[in-house]
Amino acid sequence: MKKCLLFYVPLMMLFVIRGLAQTVVTGTVTDSNGETLPGVSVMIKGTTVGTTTDVEGHYSVNAPDNASTLVFSFIGMQSQEIVISDRKQIDVVLSEDAASLKEVVVIGYGSQSRSTITTSIAKLDAKVLEHSAMSNPGAALQGTISGLRVVNTTGQPGSVPNILLRGGASINNPGSPLVVVDGVVRTLSDVNPSDIESLQVLKDAASTAIYGARANNGVILITTKRGKAGVSNVTYTMKSGLNEQREAYDYLNARDFIYYNRMGINNTNLSRAPGGVAFVNPEVQAGYGTTASPNMYDIAKITNANRANFTSLISNGWQWMIDPISQKDTLIFKDYSGQISDAAFNQNPNTQDHNLSFTGGNDKSTFAATLNSYNEDGLVIGTKYQRFSGSLNGSYKIRNNLEVLAGTTYSESKAPSFLPGDIFFRTQAMQPTFKPFDESGNPSSGSSMSYGNPAYYQEKYIRKNSTRRSISNIGANWEIVPDLFLRAKANIYYTDYYAENFDKKIVYQTGNVDVSRASSANYSKSVQQQHNLTADYKKSINQHNFSFLLGGEYFDLSSSNLSATGKAAPTDDIYTLNAAVERTAINSGFVQNRMMSGFSRLAYDYNRKYLLSAVIRYDGVSSLTDHRWGAFPGVSLGWNVHEEDFFKSSSISRFITLLKPRMSYGVNGNIAGVGEYEVQGAYGIQTFYDAQAGYLNTGLINNGLRWEKSKSFDGGIELGLINNRVLLNLAYFRRTTTDLLTNLTLPGYTGFNSVRTNLG
Repeated sequence: MKKCLLFYVPLMMLFVIRGLAQTVVTGTVTDSNGETLPGVSVMIKGTTVGTTTDVEGHYSVNAPDNASTLVFSFIGMQSQEIVISDRKQIDVVLSEDAASLKEVVVIGYGSQSRSTITTSIAKLDAKVLEHSAMSNPGAALQGTISGLRVVNTTGQPGSVPNILLRGGASINNPGSPLVVVDGVVRTLSDVNPSDIESLQVLKDAASTAIYGARANNGVILITTKRGKAGVSNVTYTMKSGLNEQREAYDYLNARDFIYYNRMGINNTNLSRAPGGVAFVNPEVQAGYGTTASPNMYDIAKITNANRANFTSLISNGWQWMIDPISQKDTLIFKDYSGQISDAAFNQNPNTQDHNLSFTGGNDKSTFAATLNSYNEDGLVIGTKYQRFSGSLNGSYKIRNNLEVLAGTTYSESKAPSFLPGDIFFRTQAMQPTFKPFDESGNPSSGSSMSYGNPAYYQEKYIRKNSTRRSISNIGANWEIVPDLFLRAKANIYYTDYYAENFDKKIVYQTGNVDVSRASSANYSKSVQQQHNLTADYKKSINQHNFSFLLGGEYFDLSSSNLSATGKAAPTDDIYTLNAAVERTAINSGFVQNRMMSGFSRLAYDYNRKYLLSAVIRYDGVSSLTDHRWGAFPGVSLGWNVHEEDFFKSSSISRFITLLKPRMSYGVNGNIAGVGEYEVQGAYGIQTFYDAQAGYLNTGLINNGLRWEKSKSFDGGIELGLINNRVLLNLAYFRRTTTDLLTNLTLPGYTGFNSVRTNLG
């Protein structure tokens, strides 16, 4: 759970405290039809003093003598500011907010009015991003958009949650939605939430078909902030948050742990017949046995040898109890319940998010620049996430009909993490008699990393990593003739990652010593090119509104990596790979993936009542051969019933102000899981007789692999009640995926374990 505080820092603050006389102002708030409006916010401008209207639209507010203006605001209505003057009765009529009814929604390669959308598209409320400190926008999607499952699978700060839309489209490779930021395919991990202007999720195939083969699992569209003509702003925001560890299970304390375990073993032994299964010796059991690793657990029987120390031990926090097995022996023990957890976890780790932005422009040019610093300490000691990012984008009108655009984004993140496996379970479930610290106060190593004090291993395992990402883009918009635009955009997305690990000498409480001092280093980089050219045309003829888009795109992603491992460094003082005496492995790799696409979309509506949209995309990929090209169409229909004259004249229109049934059908493709060179053949190095090495075909080639295809039907109805104060979106969808890519097991005599097929 994360609690966040948002601070706005003005340049000057002035506080004045004095007594003021007050005047009671009352009135009634109605809409343009004369209906009273309950729940309207009535505030004195510039203060936090105010009230809300009751069920009959009445309000009463105490206004200080120096109060000049009342502000009336309500969802879906235009806000009004009314000067008080000397009036004690102010009645107000609020009008519908036309801007909210004409909300623009970002769709693939363009935008469209919300009122004419016929597909399933959800938009994230921007306030979710504005008032929370988070490393990436993935966290903001949790619980905010229907049909989207967002699960954090790791406690590592900065990690992107697992996102699955409508259960996933493939049983073998369900995958996350495609993320597109300002037209660039990216990951959510490097997106600064403060830069986001809008975030949409395309759900059905009719809306995602414009992205073709990569959109089988849905699309997350993100648009970042841009400068606006005539407006210049300098904004600084600081968000701070505290993480809270969720409440753990209530485990037994040491006394109960010893009692019930020893009693259980005793009862088990008593129930076994002579000559049956061998009895269990309770004294060798970890945590409640009196002879099991005495240097790891504080539990013993009182004997003549230690009886003299009994009083001293009790005064130092030890406890005693009668042995439930013998009833004549006395056990002495120490309770360390909760100390392992306290050593492993931070208490209320802090998050700091600082964002500084500059925006502005005039009739010729606009610009927007952002600097961001984000720091988050993890719940687990030794885990944290740090990121610095900056962005700059701008536009310039060379001529009235020709505009050029350019931008760049850079981010560098570090996530040095020590996160032992099962740490959340192990720290809670360790026996309460386990000694978390030795006599000198140093953390105890236990018998392994998963069975000891994590604080010991945090200092022994050195983990460093850094990820840098940069994007450069340039584009142009050319209005060839009125309403006909030619748009071009090219971008390069560069990522490099570096990690270095070193394990120091480890001395276990069992007496074992690990001096292997394993070390490793890994460097990888990827370069992504994405270039597209689109032409779109819009025309209205006698209330017939047309929009046509035609475009093409080239996508190229090449990745390379180099890694090495070593061991047997002579000392812990130099914890880098070059200190390793033995080089144990070295590996490198290079892959490239290319895609070429053509796409088109037609949108039509008549007088904003009858709606039609049709899209198609044709993709070709380098990772297939015989069936590398695929077509992915989508079509959708909608009807704005609330725009019909017969509906407007009916009494039901007073309560239902939006009624839009819609339906769609589309096809998406998917080849996730198919390697870049799988259809060309997989090869490996094999050592033959006389230690001679050679290349061996290790994978069976199937040139006939083709796309998985998901055919989706989506039907829904959008309802707006009481001037759209309540919005309902009901949807039904059915998706059938065929030609599933799966591995078919082969008999051993073939020489191969399996072959990839479309037989799923």
